Amino acid sequence: MERPDKAALNALQPPEFRNESSLASTLKTLLFFTALMITVPIGLYFTTKSYIFEGNLRPIKTRRFPLI
Repeated sequence: MERPDKAALNALQPPEFRNESSLASTLKTLLFFTALMITVPIGLYFTTKSYIFEGNLRPIKTRRFPLI
């Protein structure tokens, strides 16, 4: 068993951090998916609005043929 003063010193030391490249990779992945979660729904909204609601579901215009 450790002496109490040595255990107290070990508790005061900061924990060892993981590899910095691992942390950078994790943050890049987090930012990438955050950007996707913001841009994909907004992009799908405008795509749906323009192609489906303004494109295909527009009322069909009646054609007027010239009378001869």
